[in-house]
This record gives sequence, C-alpha cells and structure tokens, in this order.
Amino acid sequence: MPLDSCKRAKVLALQYLSSTYHVNGDRCGWGLCANQPVSTTNTCEAIRTFAEFDALDDSSLTEHRDEIVSFLERSLSKAVEGSQVRTRDIACPMIALQTLGCNTHRKRAAQRLRSLAKTKGGWADQSSDQYASLIPTYHALLALEGSLGRTDQRHYDWLSTLMHTADNLCAFDPFQDQGNIGASSLVLYLFVHGLRDNEGVEKQLACKIQQELPGVFEKMARKDGSWRSYDPITRFWIDGYGHALSSLACLGENILVLSIEKFTGALEQTAFDPQLAQIPGILEISMALRSIKLNYDPFRHPNIGEDQASQSDQATVEAERSSLAAIKNNLDIRQAVIDELQKDVIRQRHEILKAITSELSASPGRQLKRHQANMAFGVVSLLLVGIAVGLVFIWKAWGPIVEVCLTVVGVILIPSSGRLVQWRRALAKEDVS
Repeated sequence: MPLDSCKRAKVLALQYLSSTYHVNGDRCGWGLCANQPVSTTNTCEAIRTFAEFDALDDSSLTEHRDEIVSFLERSLSKAVEGSQVRTRDIACPMIALQTLGCNTHRKRAAQRLRSLAKTKGGWADQSSDQYASLIPTYHALLALEGSLGRTDQRHYDWLSTLMHTADNLCAFDPFQDQGNIGASSLVLYLFVHGLRDNEGVEKQLACKIQQELPGVFEKMARKDGSWRSYDPITRFWIDGYGHALSSLACLGENILVLSIEKFTGALEQTAFDPQLAQIPGILEISMALRSIKLNYDPFRHPNIGEDQASQSDQATVEAERSSLAAIKNNLDIRQAVIDELQKDVIRQRHEILKAITSELSASPGRQLKRHQANMAFGVVSLLLVGIAVGLVFIWKAWGPIVEVCLTVVGVILIPSSGRLVQWRRALAKEDVS
C-alpha cells in the first residue's frame, strides 16, 4: 500500500472521530458509531485510535480533553466502588486515562481489577460470572500491563488454554469447540505485547494467523462479512486483523506478502461509509495502517520475491529507486562543478604567483636602468650648462669662433639630450605599470 494512501486513510479516520464525538448529559466521548450513546468502552477505543495514529495532540481531541478526562474519572470511580461490575467498566477507563497521561485512580483501580481475577487465571465479563472469557481478560491485561508493568503468569497460562481447537485457532472461552481469527488475533496481541515469555505459543499462533489473513482480506474485498468473529458472551463483533498485523510486525514478519493490497482496496471502498463505520473498526484500521507503515521498508525484508509483492508495492519501490538515482545524479553534477571551480582557483593562484615572481626578478634591472638614465641625464645637463657658461666668457674675445662651436654643440649634444629624456620617460612609465 503506498504511504500516500496511509496518510489519506489517517486523515479520513481522524475526521470520522471528530464528527462522531458528542455529549449526552454528563457523558462526553464516543459511542459505537454516530448518534449512539456514549460509552467508556468506545471512548477508550477512540482514544487508542488517536494514539495509534500518533495524534493525541489532534485538535478534535485536545479541545475536549478536560471534559473527556472528567467523564472517564467519574465512571472509573463509580465502577471501582460498585459491588457488581463489568470488568471492562474498570479496565477501559483505566486504559484511556493511561493513554492520556492521567493516573488519578490508578492504584485503587488496579487493586479492584486484580481482585476480580479468577483463581486459575483470566477475568469474567461480569464480576458475578463464574468462568473467565477472552474479551474481559483482554481488557484487564491491557489495563494492568499499562498500570503495573507486570501481571501474574497464570493469566497467560489461561490464555494458552483457548488454543485447544482442532484448527489450532483460539476460541473466546475454553468451552467453545470452534476457533476463529478474531479471538486468535487478540490472544497473539496479548502474548506479543505482554511482559511474559510465551515464545512457543506465539510462533505456533503467528504461523496459523499468517495462513488465515489472506483469506480474510479476500473476503473483505468481496464484501463478504463472514470473516468477522462474534463473541456470544459480550456480544462483541471482533475484526482482529489490526491486532494480528500489529503482532506480526512486532515479531519481525513481513506483513506485505499477506494480500495487503486487497485489504487496502476494501478499505478505500467501505471503511468510512457512515452506515458501516464503527469505532472498534476504526481502531482496527489504525492498528493495521500503523503496522503497514512501520513494516513498509524494502530493505527490512531483502529476500522477498517479486511474485510475492503486490504491483503497487513494486511500483512504489521503483519510484523510490528512481528518485534516489535522480538525487545521486544531481549530486554528481554539483560535485563536478565544484571540482572545476577548485581547479580554476588553483590555476589563478599559479598565474598570480608567476606574475609576482617575474615582477620581482625584473625589478633590479629596471632600477639599474633608471639610475643610469638619471646619471647620464645629469652629466649631459651639467656639461651643457658648463659649456654654455664657458662660451659666454670666450665669446667676448672670439665671437666668430664661438658661433661655430655653438653650432657644433647644438648639432651633437641637443639630439643626444633628447634621446636621454625619452629613455628616462620610458623607464618611468614601466615603473608606473
């Protein structure tokens, strides 16, 4: 099942819970479905659904949290003090309050609940009933495991007696001859999430449930309701597949090979139909979707064959591979650009160093030439000035001869001075550049 479909189903489930919350007098929470009386059992199941979706901070729950907690605490206190009580009237408020982080009546409720347990293990539906059965035992163990952390081994030993049927499935009580997938799923869930060592029973039951689930999903796709299990003692209809998938995922099994695509197809068609949706069913959906999401890892089960995976699973894996390949290609291109930029920077550094070296090596020659030009220019200038001064004194005695000498000096020295000036200017320009 694509993860986008999981997200969509989560949104629809939370919307359903928001639309079915209501208040009847001092009772605040959820009933079996829309417009049904509020009960602590269904309110507990709704809160567990929020928890399975990691949505305890959802606005549809948080805005009513205080009134829900108040209702659950009143109901729990009344049940604990009653002489005749149903096991779930104590256990379900305990589970709900623990999920919400409220433990006001935890110790009193746990003591009362433990006092209702049967000597050989398990709990009865009514405190006055003689024999234990699965549904009240399921509720009691969930409540006590969350409250105390451990419960007596005798209760898990009693659960093992439920797997006495010829088909190796569990029944709702030890006196039933026919097992069913609903009861088996709840028993496996208690074994897997309990704090006791029941490895032998777990493996046997998990193997049988894996064989049964594809048939369940096939019936769901055909809208054949015969896959659901009925408990005549509590009159509960149990789906169980969500508990089963959660347990198998915790055991490390690959649940994606169990015809999950048939379940998701049936889910999109009927799960949130107001005429069909009920709070217990929504809880099963949330547990199943959470298990699928956590199990949806192509690297977790590398030995899965292509013939075992659904087409949607294969398409999703291929899309992920293509996305990873595109990301790798972009990274390669970026790295190539960075490499070229680094090479260009190195080349520029070498050119700058070469220019500096050349400049330093050429500098002494230019300085020598500049000094030579300055000296030559000064010598010529002094010579010309000296000749001019000398000729002034001589001219008074030999006028014609001086004129001839001046002409010779002008022809020879003046061009030479001009060349020296040009040479000096050229060296000055080189220094500036």
